[in-house]
Amino acid sequence: MSYCLTKAPTFTMKVTVVEPGTSSSGDVETHEFVAVFKRISMTEWDEMRASGRTDQSIIADLLVGWHGLVDATSNEVPFTNETRDALLSIPHALRGTVVAFMTGASGAGLKN
Repeated sequence: MSYCLTKAPTFTMKVTVVEPGTSSSGDVETHEFVAVFKRISMTEWDEMRASGRTDQSIIADLLVGWHGLVDATSNEVPFTNETRDALLSIPHALRGTVVAFMTGASGAGLKN
């Protein structure tokens, strides 16, 4: 397949959230959803980081949607600024979302 220099303004990546569980064994729980991110250049990412903004602030601007994120009753959670901010206020979800963005934006860890 030929490479296209002009890309869609967004891309999707699977986000894996690993967090402490509630079982008596102490096992961690792993959950996944698909995030939709704005596509930016690595130069833009570096400029955002150099400006002193937090990862949470940067990712809040770059996360523009999702699929497969559910609430406690397994209902799909709609994407809004409020639900985005609630998600990103959870440290394990923030980390998973940042890792997914960086993997997608840089190509690190992607397989053909």
